[in-house]
Amino acid sequence: IKNDLLLCLIKNAPYLSDWERDILEIIREQGLYFYPMMRTKIMDEGWAVYWHQTIMRELYRRKLLITAEWEEFALNNSFVLARSKKNFNPYLVGVRIYKDILQKYGKEILFHVRRAYTDRFFIEHFLNKEIVDDLELYIYQPKRKGNDIEYVIVEKDWRVIKEALIHSLSEFGPYIKVKNGH
Repeated sequence: IKNDLLLCLIKNAPYLSDWERDILEIIREQGLYFYPMMRTKIMDEGWAVYWHQTIMRELYRRKLLITAEWEEFALNNSFVLARSKKNFNPYLVGVRIYKDILQKYGKEILFHVRRAYTDRFFIEHFLNKEIVDDLELYIYQPKRKGNDIEYVIVEKDWRVIKEALIHSLSEFGPYIKVKNGH
């Protein structure tokens, strides 16, 4: 109960009726369920893409897919891995880091990372200048150009970008502290 605001309210709020406590319990339980997934989103999505690509490539190589099926997969996969100057793509970043790990360290380390890491440490240990530049994972800002909006790079230093990502993966806000129940 010490650091759990919803549980504190459920147990101690004097003016909540039973149905309001039930609603808070449902919200709390959903949050507890999804919290681990929030900590591994980049890894989960990258892992899914990695294996989907691997399996589909092998099926096509063995001629278990016709060309039209392979082309449909390739098109859909390109949408999933689309780059954006407006949004971070966890599928793209995750799969690129996994491929880098596999190439540099081998399958044993790849599987160890998958089992033992969270997104924060995945980024901290394996995001490098080559990946940032390859994926153009820069920080962009919208600038009006006539009637259009153009996204311009405001930060290219891979270390700054890496630190910003690590920070965003370290904080699952908001942070609310209750002192003495007031």
